[in-house]
Amino acid sequence: MKKLLAFSLIEFLINLIIVSIILATLAPVITKKLTKRQTVEVINKTNHPADYN
Repeated sequence: MKKLLAFSLIEFLINLIIVSIILATLAPVITKKLTKRQTVEVINKTNHPADYN
């Protein structure tokens, strides 16, 4: 019997579900880090307003 190298539709959907679950669990962490970085940038700009004119 030949072994198929391609994914079947069910295997593809299962992998898609797994990846989406992983991304859904990591999304809050990523957005929190981005928000924190933006806050640091705003604080830096308020500490040095003459540099950004």
